[in-house]
Amino acid sequence: MQRADFDRVAGVYQLLEKAVFRSALQKTRCGFLDALPCQGKALVLGEGDGRFLKAAVEAKKELRFVAIDPSQAMQATARGRLLPEERERVEFVHARVEDWLEGDARPAGEAFDAVVTHFFLDCFSNQELQSLVPRLASRLRPGGVWVVSEFRTPSAPWWWRMAGRGLIAVMYGFFRITAGLQATELPDHRKPLREAGLVLPADAERVALRGLLASELWHVPSCD
Repeated sequence: MQRADFDRVAGVYQLLEKAVFRSALQKTRCGFLDALPCQGKALVLGEGDGRFLKAAVEAKKELRFVAIDPSQAMQATARGRLLPEERERVEFVHARVEDWLEGDARPAGEAFDAVVTHFFLDCFSNQELQSLVPRLASRLRPGGVWVVSEFRTPSAPWWWRMAGRGLIAVMYGFFRITAGLQATELPDHRKPLREAGLVLPADAERVALRGLLASELWHVPSCD
């Protein structure tokens, strides 16, 4: 599994993101913010510098969060965005998600009402997601949701498809050099999600930048 070190880019990540994408990535992260449950507990993976977490904590006043990230610097920034009373609703866990899944001491029956992965699944290979996704899906209670934000290779027009491929390749190269990221291409995250029993309704997808960015709202079927 991946052992990238995003501490090295934590201090400049927001500036780099805004320089390349302006506000598009944050808008994509928040595309289904209103669809998060109003109560219960949400698992947020690879949150980074905490901009989505801050928006979610403000929007969902009674929802609690478990935010897992392997970067101490990113988590320090995320924690610093929150007011003292907001931090009381967030459990920060400094760990790789794979290690957390192995060592989590929560009762077996405790489940989450939502899982959130913004630009996180693209850090893994297809083979790694085949192992990781079902383990995370098993932590979702019936009727829960999984919010995914990811890059995509645009389908059209041809020049934007080529430009998108080039931009994605440059990003992977940048994070391979600066953070040691091992992944080199976008994985197919939809396949393991479907195999884990989640459903993506026809109206639960939003795209931006002509298909380069996408936000998806996956559902765990209820027991009814």
